Amino acid sequence: MFRTAARGFGLLEVLVVLGVMLLLVSVILYSLGNFRNKEALNGDVQGVAAVLEEARELTLSGKEASNFGVHFQSDRVVRFKGAVYNPNDPANLVMVLDSLVAISQIALTGAATETVFAKLTGEVNAYGTITISLAANPVESKTVRISKTGLVIVE
Repeated sequence: MFRTAARGFGLLEVLVVLGVMLLLVSVILYSLGNFRNKEALNGDVQGVAAVLEEARELTLSGKEASNFGVHFQSDRVVRFKGAVYNPNDPANLVMVLDSLVAISQIALTGAATETVFAKLTGEVNAYGTITISLAANPVESKTVRISKTGLVIVE
């Protein structure tokens, strides 16, 4: 009757398993971070387009017999009532961008930072592009194009 001693896992085997687990966790966390960044970018791009379309619709419908416009800053978009942006107007609708996202370029005609929709036609006084990008990686970006006719296109 010979008894063999029961063997457990060796140190090397435990280290290999821990290394593989660490690698899997880092790949998963990296993927989740990328997913979160892309969702923040996509969500804010759609939000900016929605604010622009809402301002155009409100103007065309003649709500309160007024024009509506949109003012752009690096961290927010403001829908305002009237032909001129007033930052102190309590009726302004402010959409603050996700902290992972920023407006990296405002390329509207006349170097404007806002656009106002015309009654009856919906045309804008300033048209061009708004580039929205990830704050940590400006190469990852999307463009919102505002045509002269006031149509909004996400590229």
